[in-house]
Amino acid sequence: MKNKINKRSNVRGKIGWVFAKMPSGVCDIAQTLQTVGDAFEQARNEYGGLGSPLVFTEKALRKAADSPFKRPGEVLRHLKTLHRFAVLWADGNRSIGMSWKAWFKQNGINTYRPEVSQTSLGDYGNEYCCFYEGVRFVGEDHFTIGSGDANTCLSIHFAPDLKRGKILVTHCGRHLSNTQS
Repeated sequence: MKNKINKRSNVRGKIGWVFAKMPSGVCDIAQTLQTVGDAFEQARNEYGGLGSPLVFTEKALRKAADSPFKRPGEVLRHLKTLHRFAVLWADGNRSIGMSWKAWFKQNGINTYRPEVSQTSLGDYGNEYCCFYEGVRFVGEDHFTIGSGDANTCLSIHFAPDLKRGKILVTHCGRHLSNTQS
């Protein structure tokens, strides 16, 4: 069976169209993502299972559910790419053979930033932090999609868990506070 593609291009730009996989692996149902919460849930269901090197934290889920960002398809695309990165990183003994920035750029993500300013961390550190299995992680690595207000700008923050060989999604939603906001 061939993939069926929704041809409604006027809607496609406003709502991220993705294909839901049927149990047989055949991709034949187009599912619309209405919200960032939908995109996050879909990514968590597809890429965050037991043993996955990508962990979707509860804090990030809450923030995603509260986000008014209007392009959930972009969020799903970034999370899918982050999952591919996490698999390579975990399988390569925490190495991918190039800088993270170069890898993301090579894989179509130009919005990666490896850190948050020390001033921002000092002033707003709790916003960047997340607990996972009793350990505190700081999500300095991040993607910022868009710019402006919460409808047109979103950040996905993540942190490596070197001990467990996982990448933790620590935030997915409104741009976090920094010295420029």
